[in-house]
Amino acid sequence: MHNIENLKFSSSERHLAPPAGNTKIYWILILLLMGFFCLFLYTNRQLLYPSVDVLVQRAVASKVSLQDFQSSSPEQVLFQASGWIEPEPYMIKTASFVEGLVSEVMVLNGQIVLRGDVLATLDDKNLKLSIAEVEADLAAMESELKVIAERIKVASKEAALIHKKQETAEAELARLQRISDILQKSVESLIQKEDARLNVERQRRVIQEVITERDLKEASVLVIKAEENALRRKIESKKASLAKILLDLERTVIRSPIEGIIQKVYVRVGQKVMLSGDNMDSATIADLYDPKRLQVRVDVALADAGGLEIGMPCQVLTDILPGVRFAGTVTSIVGQADLAKNTLQAKVKLSDPHWRLRPEMLARVEFMPLAKKTDVSHTESTKTMIHAYVPATALSKTTDKKTEIWIVSRDGMTAEKRTVTLGKGQSQGWQEIREGVNPGEWVICSNQSLLLPGSRVSVKHHQGEQR
Repeated sequence: MHNIENLKFSSSERHLAPPAGNTKIYWILILLLMGFFCLFLYTNRQLLYPSVDVLVQRAVASKVSLQDFQSSSPEQVLFQASGWIEPEPYMIKTASFVEGLVSEVMVLNGQIVLRGDVLATLDDKNLKLSIAEVEADLAAMESELKVIAERIKVASKEAALIHKKQETAEAELARLQRISDILQKSVESLIQKEDARLNVERQRRVIQEVITERDLKEASVLVIKAEENALRRKIESKKASLAKILLDLERTVIRSPIEGIIQKVYVRVGQKVMLSGDNMDSATIADLYDPKRLQVRVDVALADAGGLEIGMPCQVLTDILPGVRFAGTVTSIVGQADLAKNTLQAKVKLSDPHWRLRPEMLARVEFMPLAKKTDVSHTESTKTMIHAYVPATALSKTTDKKTEIWIVSRDGMTAEKRTVTLGKGQSQGWQEIREGVNPGEWVICSNQSLLLPGSRVSVKHHQGEQR
């Protein structure tokens, strides 16, 4: 009994003890708080280290004359830019001119095809039935045309006979008229005179009936000929319909228009090809390109775009063929800059592309200076481009025209390391930077050996500069 009483908690101890059954919840909450605390320490670990005192100066912009580049060595790189490979001048879409179900697909993506090779075929059973139907109609019309031609011949012969009948009747009328004239002068018998006159009148009526019959027969011949002409026009229309169906039948076999490589196949067996579908590729069978005609679409920074010129020689590098440089030439410069990227696009045509190159592959383009001209106009000599200049003390680890440089990141508290490309210009302790630093960025000019990417820095500005 005494031991049981010793196990009892006092009132204050019972107040401090956790409620029965909630011990696990308290431990879970404690572990969560410890986890959040550790995560906070990890994400802000740089704040635990002492900051490095650094002296900074702003990278400045300067104009560089293109005449200096033109007089330099042709192997010198003016500036570089990234882009992607695409067909030159454009990709070729092979589409179907008729609607129908795809019965067979003969090619795959990446396959090499020759001009005239079959890419796909459409079901042609309905077209063949239509051809048989139209040919049967044409045969019936041709037979009817022969019948009409025979009718015209018969009617023409009948009209000719009527003409002869008319001539005979007119000759008889002339004979009767002569007899009547003789009787009227020499015979005193009134009966003979009246009979002669009546004979002439009867013959005139006969001639009139023959003329009426002749007119009707000639009109019937004209009607039959009109029927013949109408039937001939129907036959021509049927022949045009047959030619269209035959053309559609020929078009059910879709062939390659060029010798090249299949970039993308859009259809599958059983798929319906539609000419008036909402999808712009509803009638497209495949995309093709000529591997001998490729170009690079390059996004050139506006700071370097001032040096772009049509005809500039270039060298193109790709990851698929490392170390291989392809010669190229600037063929066009687009008419509008990209506001989001702050770039201007140019197209560089590859002189002799490798067969392994494919559209949409990334590429790096080095722009070379144009060959020096003997007479340079004043306008050409005054062309300039904008490059950044930084203090020479900000440069470190120079290797093969590549230099590491430290700048103050946008938060103004940490250091960021970049690799830059040096330019040729130097002036009073300042070095030209072709790529890697933009004018206006703050570069670190001291204690670079103490820095690591993301290190905290205590910024001290050069005398005479304000943040």
